[in-house]
Amino acid sequence: MKCTVCRAWMTSGKCHLCEQPMKASEIAALVNGKLYGVDKSALGFTAANRARAINLTFCSDPSGLKNTQSEIVLSTIGSHNAAQTGQTVIEVENPKAAFAQALRTKAPATVPKIFADAVINSKYVSIGRNVVIKPLAVIGYEGFGFEPTGSGYEIFPHIGGVIIEDDVFIGSCTCVNRGKLEDTVIGQGTKIDNLVHVAHNVRLGKNCIVVAHTIIGGSVTIGNGVYIAMSAIIRDHVKIGDNAFIGMGAVVTKDVEPGVTVIGNPARPYQKTVKP
Repeated sequence: MKCTVCRAWMTSGKCHLCEQPMKASEIAALVNGKLYGVDKSALGFTAANRARAINLTFCSDPSGLKNTQSEIVLSTIGSHNAAQTGQTVIEVENPKAAFAQALRTKAPATVPKIFADAVINSKYVSIGRNVVIKPLAVIGYEGFGFEPTGSGYEIFPHIGGVIIEDDVFIGSCTCVNRGKLEDTVIGQGTKIDNLVHVAHNVRLGKNCIVVAHTIIGGSVTIGNGVYIAMSAIIRDHVKIGDNAFIGMGAVVTKDVEPGVTVIGNPARPYQKTVKP
């Protein structure tokens, strides 16, 4: 059932987002923002294009202020000049992050949980604290490693495991293979989306984001703070430096230096084209 005020899904007869209104001044203090306009009360949280006058929303671009019915909006620094008549604006550095911060005071927290229908080879998997592993993830089984013989192929024995550090999130239907001779490691704070393949011996750093349909080949080393966009492919044994950005659908065949953005097939460093 959906709430008639903010359209959020309700798990009981009451909407936890609308039980208690929040004053704009309270929100501004919470997110360290600057309030412009009347100190109105917000009830419920929703997207800008679906918001009603009373709902809190956010706009990452000042032009969005004129396209929402909300009268209480989190927006960027200097955007209050673009506000509609009667619109209260709370200016912050990052409106989306501030909206999430306010929403967390009302929405139920995501409880760290390993779902029962995740498939984990517990003999070879070490799991840290505050980890979420969603349904149908498969973790800790042998990777795709075969060696040719005169008459066909034989599997290469795997004697490594999987180490999942604290605060990791692993989405549904993601596969993390155990290592061949060394462990596969998912670093602290890293978040992996649904339908991702992490091959044997991969070392994923801390606080990385890996988006759906990404394939990470065997023995890839990824630094800290790396963002890998959807459907990227990273060939085996590649090294990716800290804070690199791998673009959507990129096919990475060579090492990527720290802080570099790569796009395309094969992936190359991204350079903005300046028109004459």
